[in-house]
Amino acid sequence: MQPELIIQWNTIITIAVTNGFFETVPYNEFEEIRNALLYRDQYFVLRDFASYVDAQAKINELYKDQNKWTKMCLTNIAKSGFFSTDRTMEEYNNDIWHLTKTNPTWAKVKKVKKAE
Repeated sequence: MQPELIIQWNTIITIAVTNGFFETVPYNEFEEIRNALLYRDQYFVLRDFASYVDAQAKINELYKDQNKWTKMCLTNIAKSGFFSTDRTMEEYNNDIWHLTKTNPTWAKVKKVKKAE
């Protein structure tokens, strides 16, 4: 779907990016953002906006049940280790870059024992 059609379809976005939402803000205050969304939306912000609003509504509902929310937060934290930067970089190297590992000299510095 073209950004222009998405904006026409979604009243919330239309009002916000055409300066109809903030009455005390100068008319062209959001022109750069509006143009970026309309003509350079490389991250599909507009295309994904409706699903973002739906997800936020679900989050708001889930948050009302504090026990369930806490359990979900802790589960998310516990499983986040899989998404570590080190693992990601290792996969990029194995799958894309195919570089040889090195051990830089600065990594070989001996740990200093704490004085007791």
